[in-house]
Amino acid sequence: MPEEQSKALESLKEFLEADMKAKAAQDRIFPNGMDLYNDESIFKYIERVIRALDDIEDNFLKMIRAEKINPEIGLAFSTKIQNIKNVVNNFFYSYAKQSGSKIIDYINKEISGMRPEFIQSVNQGFKGYYLFYGANVMEPITINECIHYIHSLVVNNDNLYKRIPTVQSFKPDKYCVYNYRGVQTPLGDKLFEQLQREYIDSDILDIINLENTILIMGRNLGHAAVIEIDTTDPNRIFVKYSIPKNTNPEKMSKVKGLKVQNELFGKGDFGTTTDRFVEDIVGLMKSIPTDSDIKISHYLQEEEDYPKR
Repeated sequence: MPEEQSKALESLKEFLEADMKAKAAQDRIFPNGMDLYNDESIFKYIERVIRALDDIEDNFLKMIRAEKINPEIGLAFSTKIQNIKNVVNNFFYSYAKQSGSKIIDYINKEISGMRPEFIQSVNQGFKGYYLFYGANVMEPITINECIHYIHSLVVNNDNLYKRIPTVQSFKPDKYCVYNYRGVQTPLGDKLFEQLQREYIDSDILDIINLENTILIMGRNLGHAAVIEIDTTDPNRIFVKYSIPKNTNPEKMSKVKGLKVQNELFGKGDFGTTTDRFVEDIVGLMKSIPTDSDIKISHYLQEEEDYPKR
């Protein structure tokens, strides 16, 4: 494996591992029923929040470094974290004494919340094979929005997929190519073997296998759908996906695990197992609307977004 490709593979692994840890640390910030019971529990809770914020900052900066993202973003994030820590240290005790809801409100406003309009701008601005990649994406405000912004910036970038070493390629016809990238595992091998017996309406289908994570981008599947698969526990495989272009609302509504659908995009998730993994992933890709499924709507008034960057 060429050194440059090997570095790209390791960097992506580091990025996704740090991303997962940053998100997990957020879960430790919300208080439970006993955290605000008395002074002792309140002070222990405040210490836990500070440690969680430190973990979030450390892992966010690892994400920045792993994919060589503008370090000024990391500096701005560290400033944001420090401001929140000041509030936690100086005001969370009094908030807890007044009402636990004040803490929840602050966490939602500054840490965990995500504005619907921000999510929509990310879905429309960060999508593969898009001439205006990153255009009109709103600035993140909360910690969760910052992490989501960086995650989406990276995993939707088709140029990233090309940097990952290819294990095997397959051309179902002269117009399409399926690429199996990253490392080989039994689960990844099984999926790629099945794809060679199926037809996915995608002219470029990239599968990046990172041992415990599989990323898939399919050009022409809702423009460039991204599927993220956590295979850490083979008995509880978790699948989430983002479909940036809703070309057919009726067909979109039938996609397995759909959680969010509007006139522009769709998002969803579901669980599966090793036994059902290949069937579910192939079925998911086949069910995503393509450009040939376009229904007349105001969406068609948008500029053509297939020109390559």
